[in-house]
Amino acid sequence: MPIVELPRTGPADLEELEGKLAADPAGLNYTTLQCVSSMFADVDQAVLRALDQMFARWPELGLRLYSAIGREPVNVSGLASLPNLRHLKLHYSIPALVDVAPLCALTHLETAELEVHAAYPLGDVLEAWPKLRKLSLIREGKASKAVDLSGLSGLAMLQDLYIMGYDKGIGALADCHALRRLTLQSLKLPSWDELPVQKMEFLQLNAVKGPDPVPFAALLDRADDVRFIRMDRDLPFKRDSALSKVSRDGWFVVHIDYLNGFFDDERSGHDWADVLQKACPPPEGVAFDPEAGSFSVIGTREDLVRYQERVVPALAALVQA
Repeated sequence: MPIVELPRTGPADLEELEGKLAADPAGLNYTTLQCVSSMFADVDQAVLRALDQMFARWPELGLRLYSAIGREPVNVSGLASLPNLRHLKLHYSIPALVDVAPLCALTHLETAELEVHAAYPLGDVLEAWPKLRKLSLIREGKASKAVDLSGLSGLAMLQDLYIMGYDKGIGALADCHALRRLTLQSLKLPSWDELPVQKMEFLQLNAVKGPDPVPFAALLDRADDVRFIRMDRDLPFKRDSALSKVSRDGWFVVHIDYLNGFFDDERSGHDWADVLQKACPPPEGVAFDPEAGSFSVIGTREDLVRYQERVVPALAALVQA
């Protein structure tokens, strides 16, 4: 299925696309409707009407506005003509928005990904999106940090959230009671208690800072799958001293001599295998290979890399206890 680039596409092209989707509905997964954001104002009204009808018939289709020609504020008024749109991406640091009113017209929106360089009234936008289930808010480079996250507290259906670089009003996370998946990257929490109170399916913290040392043990209880990335400096031990790198042949070593230094008793490789079996059970495809004086973990390289992301905070929690 093609990438459909607006505004070059006309109603006849969209009709042809619908014919292809009808013949192969699986093509929805490979179809992208997109437009350079600064050219979106040039999309003809007839095309916008045809698009909106498509979004009504194919609700999984989404629209991607990306980048810009120049750094002038972008006019996205055409979005107001797409009330049936459910999936929207504003990508690659759109400079600024002339007006957020067109975004507020998308009252059926279910997923959104926003990367806008200048500040904008995010609270007004989120208030207009009561059906939102998945949201990504991305700040890169020197983009404004003034975007206020307080409006997150009103999203009663939000289940999946990714925030990069924004932390103003982040205390609203505690009110996101439906949230099941949360990723925070490159930001600072005023308190670790700002995280949602309910247990989630997935929690990932990537280069996140707080006022106190990271409470790894407590955070491991906040989700079924917890991952810490680029937070090794906060760990009570050195990752490279605890684990070897994953080899190309599919194994890594748990350095039990180093870990034993944190405890009064001397534990064998078998003992540490038992400890990790309880603290961080290996997934299918990953197996333990302990001996009296050593402990290796074997599997595919990809599986082992993912498993190490879970093992590090689990070991940190054990050392902290």
